[in-house]
Amino acid sequence: MPSVRIKKSSVIIGTAILLLALSPFAYSRYTLYKLERGILAYLTETKHYQEEEILSIEAKISKMPKYPIYVKFTDEPDVTYLYIYRDDKYIQAPPGLDSNWHLILRKHTDKETL
Repeated sequence: MPSVRIKKSSVIIGTAILLLALSPFAYSRYTLYKLERGILAYLTETKHYQEEEILSIEAKISKMPKYPIYVKFTDEPDVTYLYIYRDDKYIQAPPGLDSNWHLILRKHTDKETL
């Protein structure tokens, strides 16, 4: 009888340790998924893009910003737009500068970022 109790408690402890070890990974995957769904809703509902106009959406984990969201549009497949979720809203990162220190404005650059 004692060996059954030891096996049962070992399984429970092992399962608890495994769940604790996997929880940060599961949380980060869920956060990325939630950000990707959120930016899609933002672009289609607030910015009035059609889903067909959006080529790809990919959220990642990085140092700064912690969760950048990269968006590509079908009419500019070589251009990647960076969005950040901050203070309960999505913000497009400002465009880059050319060699003459002028803003590189693209077709889908948000006017609020300028």
